[in-house]
Amino acid sequence: MKTGKSRNKTYNVKMSVMYDGSRFQGWQRLGNGKENETIQGILERCISDILEEEVMVIGSGRTDAGVHAYGQVANVHITKELDLNEFQNQINQSLPKEIQVYGLEYVANQFHSRYDATSKYYEYHIGIGEVESPFYRKQRLYVREELNLDLMRKAAEYLCGTHDFTGFSSTMKDGRNTVKTIYEIEIMKEKDQIIISYHGDGFLYNMVRILTGTLLEIGQGDRTPESILTIFEKGDRQYAGKTVEGKGLFLKKVVYI
Repeated sequence: MKTGKSRNKTYNVKMSVMYDGSRFQGWQRLGNGKENETIQGILERCISDILEEEVMVIGSGRTDAGVHAYGQVANVHITKELDLNEFQNQINQSLPKEIQVYGLEYVANQFHSRYDATSKYYEYHIGIGEVESPFYRKQRLYVREELNLDLMRKAAEYLCGTHDFTGFSSTMKDGRNTVKTIYEIEIMKEKDQIIISYHGDGFLYNMVRILTGTLLEIGQGDRTPESILTIFEKGDRQYAGKTVEGKGLFLKKVVYI
């Protein structure tokens, strides 16, 4: 005779998601009837409606309001084994066009899209030139001044490596480890934009936006590359540059071993 309650089998589905975050209040769901204002809230509503059961979508990280993603990763536990191609089509038909799922796969039940990530790539897009393009106004920060890329690249060298990035993050109260490793920062100039690419093992709240603001101030001649060392020494947000807008930021890729 069997005793105890039987447990329903669950399936863990890894999701690759891209979105234009311009009109959304970031990734993390909001309460008070504002579920349709966030990426997570919209995904959870759509999948719950399709499966006729409540689900929780877990993201690799919480992108802020206005921030975009080429390669956000999430996972969701479901109780039905599905044809994932058909499931993906159903999800995308229900989602607003600014959000689309471009990959689904079954993974081990213990897989966690946030805790299992080993590194992330972010990009910040900066429009340059005499005239701001109306076509990219929601995807680029526009800078009219000419930037000294050599000085910005020198500063980027100071930022790479393992450091305490407290001075490059907004105030946090969750006890998170502020020591992070940046593997590489690339600063690339194209015809009408500059792209700053960051690869690191993790990023603190607003860290990429503050790093970018600091690099911009160096490129504009408002501070020196060596000021990076002072920010590390002081460990205080007030010594770093401004927090740039979220609209130029893209989560490009999440890496798992």
